[in-house]
Amino acid sequence: GFAPLLPASGQAAPVNGVTVKSFSYSAAGPFKADDRIVGTLLGTPSGKATFAIPGVVENVPMAELSPGDYVGSYTVPKGISVVGGAAVGWLRFPGLSSPLIAATSPLTIDSVPPVVSAACPSDRAIVGAQRPYIAASLADPGGVGIDPAAVHIMLDNVDMTARAAITPHSVGVAPLAPLAAGLHHVFVSAADKLGNSREASW
Repeated sequence: GFAPLLPASGQAAPVNGVTVKSFSYSAAGPFKADDRIVGTLLGTPSGKATFAIPGVVENVPMAELSPGDYVGSYTVPKGISVVGGAAVGWLRFPGLSSPLIAATSPLTIDSVPPVVSAACPSDRAIVGAQRPYIAASLADPGGVGIDPAAVHIMLDNVDMTARAAITPHSVGVAPLAPLAAGLHHVFVSAADKLGNSREASW
């Protein structure tokens, strides 16, 4: 097994002759789908280095590019959301292992698109008002949040965004003029602050 997780100091004392000087990951993030997270570990040469993002990925292999300088990468898939997570690295030799060492900065990954829900009026609803307020709820559960500037709403193929009330949690608009009897089509698109996007129509 491994020794306990070290504080996020980026430094480790020698353990059984195995030293990890530092562990870090590339860029500040947050990371979205298809971004590469590159981990770098400096320690005793000629070992086997690995890093992990607990709850996301375990045992990412790291190659020794020069003596004691280990680098490995992980490409973020779709469908992952972690805010304030950790990245940890460790170094092994036959019969020996360093403690886990945490990178000094928290890790944020958001590759999950927002949720568009609670359409109002609901799909196929029969509405008596000729100018019904048309709205939808927006959410980005566990993510970096909705970008209000990336929210759009259309009614019968007419862009109503400029007139709409848009917040990080909802979008709504009233028709410019009374609607004729019959079927009407609403389209909403929303994106979070990393560009993950979702569309809905009713």
